[in-house]
Formats: sequence, C-alpha cells, structure tokens
Amino acid sequence: MRSFISLLVFALLSGCVSQEVRERDGRIEAQMRAKYDLVAVGAFLKKVVADHPIYDGIRLSADIGDGWRFERIDPPARMRTGAWVLYDQKQEGDEFDLYFWTDHGSQITIQARRIARDQFELVRIKRDDIVELTSKTMPNHTTEPASPGRGGSS
Repeated sequence: MRSFISLLVFALLSGCVSQEVRERDGRIEAQMRAKYDLVAVGAFLKKVVADHPIYDGIRLSADIGDGWRFERIDPPARMRTGAWVLYDQKQEGDEFDLYFWTDHGSQITIQARRIARDQFELVRIKRDDIVELTSKTMPNHTTEPASPGRGGSS
C-alpha cells in the first residue's frame, strides 16, 4: 500500500510538472516561430551546405527537412529539421547557431546572424570534437591522467 501511495504521488507531481513544461515549451516555440521565418532559415541552411559541402574534412549533413519542430533540450530554445538543430542560446539579439552531430562525435556548427526575420548571414563554421579522457589509479591511490609510456610505479 505504501508503494502504491508513493507511485500515485509521483504520478500526480509528474503530471503537474509535465503540464508546466508543455506550457513553457509552447511559449518558447511560439517565440522562435515569431522571431524566425523558418522556411527562410531552411533555405539559408541549404545554401550554406551547398556552398560549403565539406568543412574541416567533414561532409555537412544534407539531411534538412521541409519543416521544423520544437526540440526539447535544455536550454530549450531549439528547433529541429532533419539532422540540424536551430539553437538560439540567448533568445535575444540576432546571433544563432545551426548544428548537427556526426556519427564520430564531431559537432559542426554554422554560426549566423539574423539581418531580418527572413534574412541571415553566415558568420563562421566551426567544428567541435568530443574527446574521451581516461585516467588510471596510481599505486598511491591518486588519480592521474593516463599517458602512453608512463608506468604505474615510481
């Protein structure tokens, strides 16, 4: 009985939070749709990818959809089309990012500036890579970065 009551309380609280989150998401999506002509953003993205098909050895994704949908990622000001995500970090000002992740852990970001609701300019393209760092515990129980050719004893 006790676990049933706990489950019921959790379900009720989750429902309240979910409604609150859905309302917040709806407001943010409406703000982004008002700020950006998403058809024009899609055309801009397609042009940048066509003009710069390969950046730093990585082929830019041509997976660009016809429509945009709200992408629930924190912070939440993101819209998705195909593999690409429109990210308006500050939700004020005119700078925004369009990015996608490769299968190999690289993120390609198109940084752009909004000139008007339906006009944009390319600021730059950049690449970020995820590097997995490992460590090993030394005999004196301290953790030091693992490095090739370095033994575990002094």
